[in-house]
Amino acid sequence: MGGVASQEDKEVSWVDMTHQVSDNGLILSGKRLPEELLEQIIAFSDLKDFSNITLVCSVWKSLTTKRSFWKTVYDIRGSYWASIPEDLKIKKDGWAALCVGIKRNIFFGNLVANPSGENGIDSWTLETNDRVRLDNARSMLVVESPPVGTGSLPVGLTNSCFATSYVYISLSQEISLGFSSKILKLITPCEFRFSILTSTRFDCGGHGHLRVVLEDGNRRQVINQVQISLREREDWTSYSFCAFFDGQEDFSHPVFRFSFGGKDSRFWAGHYGLKFSRASAEVKLLAPDEPASEEFPRTTVSFRTPS
Repeated sequence: MGGVASQEDKEVSWVDMTHQVSDNGLILSGKRLPEELLEQIIAFSDLKDFSNITLVCSVWKSLTTKRSFWKTVYDIRGSYWASIPEDLKIKKDGWAALCVGIKRNIFFGNLVANPSGENGIDSWTLETNDRVRLDNARSMLVVESPPVGTGSLPVGLTNSCFATSYVYISLSQEISLGFSSKILKLITPCEFRFSILTSTRFDCGGHGHLRVVLEDGNRRQVINQVQISLREREDWTSYSFCAFFDGQEDFSHPVFRFSFGGKDSRFWAGHYGLKFSRASAEVKLLAPDEPASEEFPRTTVSFRTPS
C-alpha cells in the first residue's frame, strides 16, 4: 500500500543512505547540496561545536580542513583573513591553528584581562615589596577614570588607569598561550607582543618596572625587564617589546607572567606615583623571514644552553 512513510522508515532510509552513498555528507533531507553551499552553512555554525561537526562524516571533516572554508569563517565573523600569513593557510594541519585562533580570538585580541583597571584589580595579583600588610597595600593602588593630574590618554577604548602611591605596589597576571604546543609549532614564526602606557602627575615623578617572564614547567626565561624612572609632567609613554618564537623549541604548558608596578618619588600621602594603562599582550603571526619590528624589540624564546 502507498502512503506517507513513517518516522521509523525515514530513519532507516537515512541510515541506509549513510552507509551506501560515498558523498552522503552532501545530502540533507534527501536533497544533494552543492559542496560550496554546505561549506557556507557549516561556516555559520557555533565554533564551540566545531569538534562535533568534524565527526559527522568524512565529507564534513574534509570540508572543514579546506582553506576556502576557513576564509569564509573568518570573513563571516569580521576577522582579518588577509592578515593571516599564506604559509599558515597552506600548511597541512594549518586549519587546526586557524580554528583555535578564531575560537579564542587569539590572533586579533588582547590576551591581558582587565588591562586598564576597568574592573578594579580583577584578574591581577597585587604584590608589595615594602613591609606593609596586603590589606593595607590595597589602599595604595587606585583606579582613576579619567587619570588625575596628568595628560589625557591617547584616543582609545578605555580612559582609566592604575595609579600608585608612596608604597611600591606591583600587579602581575598569568597569561596562558591558550593552545597546545602543536598549535604553537604550526603558527611559528610568531611574536607575542607586549606593551603598556605609563605616565606621571604634573607635580610628582615616580619609579617603577615592567617585566615579562616565560615559564614552561621548571624552565624560565626573562623576556624583558625595564626599570622606569620618570620625572613629573611626563606624558603617556609606551613601553613595548616582544617574545619571538622561531619553532626550534618544544614546549609543554608555556605561560607568560606580565607584571608592572611603581611608586612616587617624594613619599607623598595619596596617589602621586606612576600611572599605568592599556596593558597588552597580542599574538603577531609572521611570514617566514619577516624582519623584526622597530616598535617591538625582539627577544628570541630559547631554553637551549648556548654552545
